[in-house]
Amino acid sequence: MRKILFFCCALSAALSLTQCGINTDPEITVSDTVVKTAKAAKFDYVATLEKARKGDNDAIKLVFDYTRFADGLEGFDHGLTCLEMIQVVGDAPSAGACGTFKPGLKKLILERLIHAQTMTKKEPLKTPIQQLFPLTYSALNVMEKVATDTAATVQQMGTKAIKLDSLAKLKNVDPAQFQKEAEKK
Repeated sequence: MRKILFFCCALSAALSLTQCGINTDPEITVSDTVVKTAKAAKFDYVATLEKARKGDNDAIKLVFDYTRFADGLEGFDHGLTCLEMIQVVGDAPSAGACGTFKPGLKKLILERLIHAQTMTKKEPLKTPIQQLFPLTYSALNVMEKVATDTAATVQQMGTKAIKLDSLAKLKNVDPAQFQKEAEKK
């Protein structure tokens, strides 16, 4: 009797959560065309996504890596899948997977995620990605990293790196003399 009562309470709680708009098992949008294209490439998209949903880091990386192959509208649909997957698997595992990619792929994934935010019907996912998933955004934002690295390099060089008198000398050099100097070297 106690087990039946516990089961009824648990079932009632689960139903009330879904009626209040709290999704206990969030769905991830998957496009049929992406699945067909992945099948043609001998990539089991749905099975890999299901492994990623369960927290498999290699599967998370494979889903993000598939961005290289998804082009055009399929690329945008795949971006939506990735955005919703981050919500399910978490920011830290997604950032860990994305941090291993080359800059070009990182930039592409970030662009697709930002575009997916305009396509999604899930209101919480429309929040700017840097606020919603700060770790993943940081792992993907190549331009911010390049700017930071460049600023650090310039700071290390200091002001002694540029000699204005050398530049003034170059302005007064005869092009023929410059060519002769270059040929000697």
